[in-house]
Amino acid sequence: MQKVTLIIAHNTSVPYFIWLAELSFVRKDVEFSFIALNETEPIMSKKLSEFGCLTYWIKFSQNTRKRSMIKSFFKLYFLFKTIKPDIVHTNLFDDSLPGLLAAKFAGVKKRVITKQDTFFHWNFAPQWVWADRFNNFIATHIHSVSTNNYDFIINKEKARKNKVFLVRNGFKYDEITKSSQISIDDFKARYNLYDKIVIGTVARFIEWKGHRLIIEAAKEIVKIYPHAIFLWVGYHPNLTYQNQLKHEIKSNKLEKNIIIIGYLERYLMPSFYQCLDIYLHPAINEPFGFAISEALMNEIPVITTRTGSSDLMEHMKSGYIIDMNNSDQIVVGLTNFITQEENRKEIALNGKEYAIKELQFEKMYYNYLKMYSN
Repeated sequence: MQKVTLIIAHNTSVPYFIWLAELSFVRKDVEFSFIALNETEPIMSKKLSEFGCLTYWIKFSQNTRKRSMIKSFFKLYFLFKTIKPDIVHTNLFDDSLPGLLAAKFAGVKKRVITKQDTFFHWNFAPQWVWADRFNNFIATHIHSVSTNNYDFIINKEKARKNKVFLVRNGFKYDEITKSSQISIDDFKARYNLYDKIVIGTVARFIEWKGHRLIIEAAKEIVKIYPHAIFLWVGYHPNLTYQNQLKHEIKSNKLEKNIIIIGYLERYLMPSFYQCLDIYLHPAINEPFGFAISEALMNEIPVITTRTGSSDLMEHMKSGYIIDMNNSDQIVVGLTNFITQEENRKEIALNGKEYAIKELQFEKMYYNYLKMYSN
């Protein structure tokens, strides 16, 4: 049985980590352990331990990022020497740079990096692109999560093609859609959603998720549909950008139309989705976009850029595809869905069927095993 250690930074609960632990506990084909680099102890630790997984927490502060990386490198190195994993699997840049290096120095032969945050440095911090390429060099296996992610890793980051494996993220349909009418009604009452057009977005408050584009589109939409409500779920420990967005919302007199919910517990997410008429995700070069898939599985029609988990969607069949950095197309897409309810419902149903076919968790799990054994 292979011993695989998964690492992730800045996340206190990752659903597919728990699903991996649960399925491996039943199948007995992989022994997972988990390391979180986070400001606070991750809430998923207790659940993971129920499936016999060792879990570790290394304190990591984004306010002292470089220092935290250096400290994490040494702690990870000694941890790997102690637990002796066959495979170390990192997921984001802040855990990959110290994690892959520590694994290499500790003699771990298989070092996997999942490219969940590809594009960010290329678009917003080009001085760090060298580090993305360095991570690719140190890794023995590079996990791309979508077609455009795969192409970018090879063509822009110049990774060796024989290192790159395309494995789309997967979801448990029953868990992604599990809600109650009481919870749905509570959402609708709390945010006064009755008789409203409800447009939701789930994304961290960072520049490339497209919140400013939504504000631009909302300015036009509310002129025609003043009862349109945009609900934003998301979280980021650095509140600067979120406060900037709040200022822009206020200056454009959209406080009644754009509501920032902030962080929402995972168990409430299905109820949130099922309050929506439309899901909107205008991200710029999203590597995958978990929320797109979750909205699709909840049978919510999706407007999104051609990115990540939408890379196999058909425009006007399983979703509405828009160009990046284009608020005008957001307006057109929203107007289309608002005015054509029957077409919107048909697209939502097709989107659900697409997600169930292409993005099932069991498919992801077996593809992980293939990647690990390669």
